[in-house]
Amino acid sequence: MTMIEKLSTTFERQVERIHQLLERAPSRVVWNNKIPDPDNPEQPRQIDISIDRDGEKVHVECRIHNSPQDVKWIEELIGRKVSLRIDVMIAVSSSGFTSGAMKKAAAFNIHLRTLKALTDDELRLWVDPAKAWLVFYEFVDCRLSIEMLCEAPPEEATITREDGGSIEWRTLFEPAMTRFDNTPELDHEARAFALEGVAAILVNGKKPNRMKLSARARRLRQTVSLTTILQYMDPQIEESGSARVQKHADEILEIVQSSDQVALIPNLKNIVVPPNSFLYSLDMDFIQPVKLNWVKLASSQIPQSAIGIEILIGYNPTE
Repeated sequence: MTMIEKLSTTFERQVERIHQLLERAPSRVVWNNKIPDPDNPEQPRQIDISIDRDGEKVHVECRIHNSPQDVKWIEELIGRKVSLRIDVMIAVSSSGFTSGAMKKAAAFNIHLRTLKALTDDELRLWVDPAKAWLVFYEFVDCRLSIEMLCEAPPEEATITREDGGSIEWRTLFEPAMTRFDNTPELDHEARAFALEGVAAILVNGKKPNRMKLSARARRLRQTVSLTTILQYMDPQIEESGSARVQKHADEILEIVQSSDQVALIPNLKNIVVPPNSFLYSLDMDFIQPVKLNWVKLASSQIPQSAIGIEILIGYNPTE
């Protein structure tokens, strides 16, 4: 994929996510759809974004260019709307439209939208962006004590999950993170703790008789810095404000908001976790009440850094 194709795809997927928030059930939003040509069904036609609004057919075509789109593109979309028997055609430009394009679009009922970054002056005038923080728990001086009942200690010990898979060490520490969730002191100092019966694990295929995890825990908060805000709107109607998109540092978080409806797109794989820590949560402050419409994880793998754990296994003879 060339750089131009990548930019175009990124732009289209951004518009797709906006419409996934804007459209109401039972509407169906599909990116890069293929439909048969009504006059030649064997010939598929590519659509940037198609929307089925309970039978009403909507096509969204996107252009990412440096200069405003002119009347030529609008005329192409007029013909495309007629040819494909479309109810609603929406043209989205990253660089706006010429005055001639806007007049032609109005005459033939082509809906125009722009998606562009707000200037610093626009942000200061009327945008109150949401704030975001990453919350981590740091664990040091970790010790896992395991007591096994057996006739004779084995030469080697293999620790696994109950299904035989590799241990996910996060599961040992999740009870502690949950316990300390409402302990504000951990934002300023480490606290020692001990948990017994902390995980469903096997040692050489057998369940331990007793387990104890001890460590010192500290909570770390990192502000996720805001990098840009995009506005999706009708260029012919000032402050139409169809939707707003907030992008945060290193593509860690994207927030799509329309009125009080919000969608979140976290990208966990881009998060850098501090040493000896686990990511616990992503905290948000939307300033005013909102309704969370949907969450889409760009990556479902929860990142973590290496945790040093001293493992002590004691063997007691069976009776």
